[in-house]
Amino acid sequence: MNNETIIESPAKLNLSLNIMGKNQNGLHKLFSIIVFISLKDYIKISPSKKNKIKVIGPMSKKLSDFGGESLLKKTLDACQTYNFTKQNYSIELTKNIPVCAGLGGGSSNAAALLKYIYNKNKISDEKKLFVIANKLGSDVSACLLSQPLYLFDDGSSIQKIQRSKLKSSELYQPGFLLINSNKPLRTKDVFDNFNISSKSKASNQKSLPLNSLNDYLKVISLGNDLIYSANKLSPEISIILGRLKKISGCLGQTMSGSGGTCFGLFKSINKAKQMHQFIIDNCLFENYWIWSGGILKN
Repeated sequence: MNNETIIESPAKLNLSLNIMGKNQNGLHKLFSIIVFISLKDYIKISPSKKNKIKVIGPMSKKLSDFGGESLLKKTLDACQTYNFTKQNYSIELTKNIPVCAGLGGGSSNAAALLKYIYNKNKISDEKKLFVIANKLGSDVSACLLSQPLYLFDDGSSIQKIQRSKLKSSELYQPGFLLINSNKPLRTKDVFDNFNISSKSKASNQKSLPLNSLNDYLKVISLGNDLIYSANKLSPEISIILGRLKKISGCLGQTMSGSGGTCFGLFKSINKAKQMHQFIIDNCLFENYWIWSGGILKN
């Protein structure tokens, strides 16, 4: 159909995540450096007499088990409540990003839909756009931008990372190898298990660039303070990290977000894909979800 549009919805990857305490509302204050990667969900959207949402793809069953398409429905409702649109839509979500995996898939879906409706209707109220995004979830504002960012406070305060002024095709592109045990982890459960026991490494690291391999290594070395609490819920995390550390060419490894997706950093996308194939050939992570690729090109 000519009135159908397909929207891309990329996954986010926390290169580091450090807990700095709690704010006045009792929410954890964090500092995180994130990028967006070429792993994507796809949203097919077209005008309809009533709002309806269908989910397909390899992760559709897990999404159904963990709340289904409720965040997309909330996004449509919010767009109509805030007068971004009066139109109803038929949506088909192809779900490729693992669910409850620390990759921001749901937030990215909401942001992609919100941005589409905002641009489609030629709205010019960016303040309201981000108000809606923050109401939908702390990661949604970051996903609206889908570029390298610093996250502060509860994750809703964001700052763009200034990369070198080279063309997108000329910027350094590391490779990433992502592994998930297919055991979903709810963010709330991981934070409920978290105990602040020491000062975070990130206290004075709020201006790190991302222009070279060495920059990525420095950021990943900040670590993820949620690994211990996530591992208590999913012991597979420490096993994945231990195996990644031993894989040839893996220069650093950590967990993304609240888990349980872990990833290894490689010098190039090609090297990450080679090790991906090595893992498959040697049955190292049978029945696990595995992906390799690079950073989203804006």
